[in-house]
Amino acid sequence: QFTMETRWYLSSYRAASDVRFAISQYPSEEMSFSRWQVNWAGICALLKTSIVLLRVDSKRCYPGPLKDSLAEAWHRLGRHKDEFPLYWDFVNHERNNILKEYEFSAYAQYLKEDGTIQDVPTLLGMIGAKQILKIAKGPFAGRDALELASDAAAWTISYIDEAIREAGLDPDERVTASNFLRRQQGLPAVEQEATGGGLLAYLEPAMTKGEDSATAVEHVSDEKEKGQ
Repeated sequence: QFTMETRWYLSSYRAASDVRFAISQYPSEEMSFSRWQVNWAGICALLKTSIVLLRVDSKRCYPGPLKDSLAEAWHRLGRHKDEFPLYWDFVNHERNNILKEYEFSAYAQYLKEDGTIQDVPTLLGMIGAKQILKIAKGPFAGRDALELASDAAAWTISYIDEAIREAGLDPDERVTASNFLRRQQGLPAVEQEATGGGLLAYLEPAMTKGEDSATAVEHVSDEKEKGQ
């Protein structure tokens, strides 16, 4: 039986995980102005998306503790904005700046070998210098942009895990797709026969087409919503 950690069944977590991957793959060599803008825009958009998907995940879940917990996590952000500065003052703000006005808080600087920073170094000054991204304005001005984005991704994943735990589930527990659906409703996990059946029989056609179990679960949930 194929299993994966509970958190991986949520689109919000998968998006946040992709943010971490994008940051880890961020080009270390000197980038053109357009290239770092595109990379940074993608990271910020995914960060905001991973949070918005809490609402989407809650709608896809069956009625039960997980559905309620995810919905509450989403609404809590709006009710207590002062408790989530990393989300409102960075993730939400930077995403809106870029996608609605095409303005960037992060900008490229050059860190010289002696530790000094130059915004626009001379050709000679660029020798041995490392290009870095800094936040130019706002509450996080002066922070390394990639480190700030990494902190935001870590917070997002922690926030999602917290919502899962509040529903009485363990985000680290490996479960089958069918048991994940049972857990959503507060039902205990059951042993699944090797031949499958029920939900697994429904998932198998999609999974044989190359879809992972999480994508197949989404399709099941979509079909469930259409039937309601």
